[in-house]
Amino acid sequence: SPTGGVTGNALSPSQKSRWERHLGLVDGWIGHLKTSDSERSIFNTCVHGIKNFKSKKGKPWMGRSKYHAANSISQFGIWMKDQGHVSNNFFKPLTKRFRVDRSAPPVLLHPAQVEKLFITAANNSKLIDHIPVMAVMFGTGCRPSEAALALPAVASDSAGSATHEVKLGSVTLATYLYDRQGLCLNLQSRAVWAT
Repeated sequence: SPTGGVTGNALSPSQKSRWERHLGLVDGWIGHLKTSDSERSIFNTCVHGIKNFKSKKGKPWMGRSKYHAANSISQFGIWMKDQGHVSNNFFKPLTKRFRVDRSAPPVLLHPAQVEKLFITAANNSKLIDHIPVMAVMFGTGCRPSEAALALPAVASDSAGSATHEVKLGSVTLATYLYDRQGLCLNLQSRAVWAT
């Protein structure tokens, strides 16, 4: 767009700065090449540039910075294709190459830590009702609601809501009430251990 933004809105100063920085780097890496040169060679030069770039302080880019650069270059490839400079956006795979896992790694508890949680819950009147849910979580590795969904409905009313139970042997640990769309309306948890 004439304003630089996809939505027709002007780019923010930080967006302009990022574009100038990334396209300046691209110009340094591949500006001497022609669009008729090997697409693979141009692509690999950008990959090498992103992987080996160092800040003014001499520090290499972290994963998110590498992804932002790859994304800017990929968008530049879209512009080049739209303008007729290239027949396809050979920069598109860059974003997959530098993808960042945004989720935090799962926290794994040692058996002694899990045991301490159960002891704490058993000795606290406010937490004792949570023991059945904890048992499902630590015993199966899934959320109680996921375990309940895996079970057949115990009862269904005329409104289409369903009741699911989570059991440990013959003891009902938790009962879930779901509406017609599968939204959990209510959870009742029952303590099975006494203090």
